Amino acid sequence: MKWTAFYYADFSYAMFAGGNLSEATFVESNLSSANLNGVDLTNANLRRSKLVNADLSGALLRGCDLTEADLTGANLRSADIRGAKLVKTILSNADLTGCRFMERRLGVSMSKAQSNAL
Repeated sequence: MKWTAFYYADFSYAMFAGGNLSEATFVESNLSSANLNGVDLTNANLRRSKLVNADLSGALLRGCDLTEADLTGANLRSADIRGAKLVKTILSNADLTGCRFMERRLGVSMSKAQSNAL
């Protein structure tokens, strides 16, 4: 599904574990409770998408655009989000344990986010 484009799509509870979604577009899509464990989302566009309670553990999100995305309660354990665009991204109650990112690029709501990475 590399370079695939979806707008306003509903992928809630979808299983993408281990897949290659690099360069994919999921603008304003619903990926709530989706299994994205270990997925390659390098340079993907997830602007304004809903990833509430999604499993992104071990995912590659390098260069991913998560502007205004909602990752409330998402599992980002050991995810690599270096270089990701996190402007107005909601990470409330997200698990960021072992997550790799650059703090100085954050423009996010970190209230109640669980993290050992900061």
